[in-house]
Amino acid sequence: MFNAIEDPYWSSLVRNNILLAEGMAKEAADRESPDPEITLDEYMKVRRDTIGARQLFDLGRWIYKIDIPCEVLTHPAIVEIEDLFVDIVSLANTFCQVLTDLENQKQALPSFGENEDIQVAKYIKMVSDVVVGTIQWSLECGRYGHFGIAGNVDAPNWGDVVFDIDSF
Repeated sequence: MFNAIEDPYWSSLVRNNILLAEGMAKEAADRESPDPEITLDEYMKVRRDTIGARQLFDLGRWIYKIDIPCEVLTHPAIVEIEDLFVDIVSLANTFCQVLTDLENQKQALPSFGENEDIQVAKYIKMVSDVVVGTIQWSLECGRYGHFGIAGNVDAPNWGDVVFDIDSF
């Protein structure tokens, strides 16, 4: 791969892989000796280095031949935008893990009796519909300006792309 990827992409990829390794070592150490005082900001700073998104950004810049000088890429405004995108990747990853955990938890539910089991299943479906509906609404309503103008019938229905509602 070294022969294929030239600078500045290669050096950035190496630098971000070093951050990845350091972050993974910190995560491992934190699992061994958890710090009950860690803040969300501190956790997200480490998570930004361990999610692997920066390496994808490096590869994307190489693939698309996006040639941005280092002084521009390291400008605080660009770094903040990149951090926000990395946070989105991290949160999406966490969301998928939570879905797996929920499914495992549903499988581990005890039986509460035939009628109660039916009601519990309906309740879990309703709660998951609230989660999915809230996310879909946030993506489609236009309030946050994610995907064009609200009501644009040609805009993709991102909620249906992202979520298989019936799988909950």
